[in-house]
Amino acid sequence: MRAASAPVDPASYAAVLFDLDGTLYLSGEPLPGAPGFVTACRAAGARVGFLTNTSAVGPAACAARLATAGIEAGVDEIVTAPQAMALAMTADGVDRVACVGGPGMRDAIAGAGIEVADVTEVPDGWAGPGAAVAVGMDPAVTMLTLHRAADLVAAGAVLYTNTVEAHSPSSRGCLPASGPIVAAILHMVPGADAVVCGKPSRRYADLALAWTGATDGRPVLMVGDNRDTDVALAHLLGWDSLLVLTGASGPATPGPEPTYLHADLRSALRT
Repeated sequence: MRAASAPVDPASYAAVLFDLDGTLYLSGEPLPGAPGFVTACRAAGARVGFLTNTSAVGPAACAARLATAGIEAGVDEIVTAPQAMALAMTADGVDRVACVGGPGMRDAIAGAGIEVADVTEVPDGWAGPGAAVAVGMDPAVTMLTLHRAADLVAAGAVLYTNTVEAHSPSSRGCLPASGPIVAAILHMVPGADAVVCGKPSRRYADLALAWTGATDGRPVLMVGDNRDTDVALAHLLGWDSLLVLTGASGPATPGPEPTYLHADLRSALRT
């Protein structure tokens, strides 16, 4: 284990993967050193990718947010939790989904050829074999939404979610994420469980590993702001990790230990 405060040399890595919110930007504004760190990784020859649990928007919108923050990224460099969810649903034989959440999740599922509807719009008798409820962050969620989702899960629909994180970082503080919605549904349906498809689930790990490809034995670095998602994913895959204190986790937050620990990406870069 390296000293946690040691600087990072991007040239040491075959690939460097970045979380988005709380790591590279916050409410669309670039965080200190973020554009320069990504540029340094590209200049060093590392393959750069972006791994996010967001379900609100898809890869194209994520790329646009990165561009606004001064970071160029191709749509094919972005791996989202809804993409992993769509793959998991296809493998599990899901053919119809009732959604709670934004267009990023709906579009990914529909793009896999699965029928998608709002959770409040599906008819009685809809749940059963092949049916699923998908939950992402939804600031407009209502008691009616929660009640209908719980009814569908109780009737046999499988519950999927991008993450069970309690909150998402923003410039206004921590905003509720998917976790509270999932918790409410599970509280109403004793014995039910949720299939988690974002970081650090095995489903997401498999997708991230496939995206990274062959590294010829060279290490991979995961950069993020959350011990329980970003650092945990790195531990699962045997990657190094850099935790920055610009988002979800603080220096004393419990959870997996990172390879590197820095206040932000400006202080992390070895120059």
